Amino acid sequence: MKKTRLFTLLFCILTFALIFSSCDGGEVPSESTENETTVLAEETEPIPQTLKLNEAGKSEFYIVYPYDFDKEIKDVAINLRKQIAKYTGIELKLTSDEILSKPVGDTGVEHQYEILLGVTNREASKKAAEGMRTRDYTVTFEGDKIILAGTTISSTEKAVERFINDVLVKQSKNNMGSATIELTEANKFSYTYGKYTIGSCDLLGADLSEYRIVYNKTDIYSAERYARLFANELSTSAGFGLPIKLDTSVKNDDANAREIIFGVTARGGEAVDTRHGYSIRATGSKLFVSAECMEGYAAAYKYLTETLFKGDKVEIAEGFTHTGVSEPEDKQDIENRAGEYRVIFNNVHGAHIDVYPMETRNQMQAELHFEYLPDVIGLQENAACVGTYHVRMKKFGYSPVPITPTNSNKQDYTAMLYRADKLDIVKCGYYLYDDGAGDKSKSVSWAVFKDKASGDVFAVGSTHFYWTSDDLGKSARIKDAAQLAEVVKDITTKYNCPMIVGGDFNCNINSEPIKNLYSAGFENLQKISPDTMDTTTHHAYSPWNEELNLYIDVVIPTKAYSSAIDHALLYNKSTLTPKMFRVILHDYTLLSSDHCPVMVDFDIN
Repeated sequence: MKKTRLFTLLFCILTFALIFSSCDGGEVPSESTENETTVLAEETEPIPQTLKLNEAGKSEFYIVYPYDFDKEIKDVAINLRKQIAKYTGIELKLTSDEILSKPVGDTGVEHQYEILLGVTNREASKKAAEGMRTRDYTVTFEGDKIILAGTTISSTEKAVERFINDVLVKQSKNNMGSATIELTEANKFSYTYGKYTIGSCDLLGADLSEYRIVYNKTDIYSAERYARLFANELSTSAGFGLPIKLDTSVKNDDANAREIIFGVTARGGEAVDTRHGYSIRATGSKLFVSAECMEGYAAAYKYLTETLFKGDKVEIAEGFTHTGVSEPEDKQDIENRAGEYRVIFNNVHGAHIDVYPMETRNQMQAELHFEYLPDVIGLQENAACVGTYHVRMKKFGYSPVPITPTNSNKQDYTAMLYRADKLDIVKCGYYLYDDGAGDKSKSVSWAVFKDKASGDVFAVGSTHFYWTSDDLGKSARIKDAAQLAEVVKDITTKYNCPMIVGGDFNCNINSEPIKNLYSAGFENLQKISPDTMDTTTHHAYSPWNEELNLYIDVVIPTKAYSSAIDHALLYNKSTLTPKMFRVILHDYTLLSSDHCPVMVDFDIN
């Protein structure tokens, strides 16, 4: 792989003879006033630049990917190696760009010949990536390095795709599997795939690319969520992949760093007291984004993306301030109640931790429940991994109903929470179903509540029936229903109060267990509430987006309530007046579980 250099220099010198005269007596020769010498201009031919990937069935190249890059980059490297082998018959070695103080074989060193994927720590790829935005990529070479660079996984994939199609394929037409591949000036290029809607952005006197995004994990989760969403939006619209940092990971002495800050952090930011309010303020080297709740952050994000960071030329100057109040996604039910009391039942689904990360789900569910401000919350699948939810709810002013489960691991899977500032607990308890299925999570947890101000008394139970669709499951649910009926009758008789029991029954209203409960005196609040809705409760999980560390795509249930498996049933109706039944379809519940919460409002006569 030697570089050929050709230098051609043509010199044409025309020399004119000097005319000498003999001089007597020491005379000086006369000087000519004519140009005596003419030199033609130097001409240089262009130097052809080539770099061979392989020759005579051999190659000294390594495929190099960034050590600290997203794990998907290695998949890109593996695919590139496969394609090179397909067209040349040579399988190159893969290695990361990590430099080790004690290399292991050919690992941990910089090699002379390398194909660099993405932005590695090699100077050649750093140079190629200068000024590159998130959807730009380049296919080029510098010295003995081939550079297939993009600042993101997708843009790097584009560079590799272009290299395969425009270099490997084109040079291998007549000798597939044994082609000699070389790069020349003709196949060096940079390319942008997709237009950026923001051409330039001056934020407090500096280019947007100089900023990072900071959030506080102890603030409400929505601060982090919308910080990540905003970073993704800027990546798409402006082409800058701004780093996202937790405030505790940022050095305290770096006070002048250029930052977009979401929430109240150690880096600054102020609390917003107005219900559903938000604030955006620019000062010094910071843009502060604050909100009172998830709805406020949603409104702030909308203003940022649809108004403030919009257009070909964006300028945000010192002293900019914008405040507002959001319009909640479900404003009527969030800001108003149909009755004096409100109860929510929700299967938060604590399983599948690896596939569906729990912490984010817990925090979304907590913020969602707090938005609706129920007096009592009944959970199902309240496994140990739901702990983050309870931490959040405690901060929001909710207390756990102190139930002692009797199952083998002493975990209350049907746990309840309540507003201790409004209600007192008269009595609470737990019943583990004995249905032959042997599932320690199928039970009913219950409590009798008394209103501190009015003295109203009512009971609430959170339940979960067995789940399989086989004969064992059908038989178990019939037994679960019969035992639930006995528990509820005993409670309502002893405390002379109405009782609402709800949760995941794992069967629809036309099933034998539900029909048996109707025969036992239970009524369905979906049917008897004057304000109701006809929507199912179960849906597919939202997929986890690993690149953004977010749940993004909501899955909206489309069937009618007749197919629902989550219900709210009423027993001993005499002193209770149903007002409203809802299946909550807010984005946060569609993202956080495969069950929508069931919510009921009611009065005590």
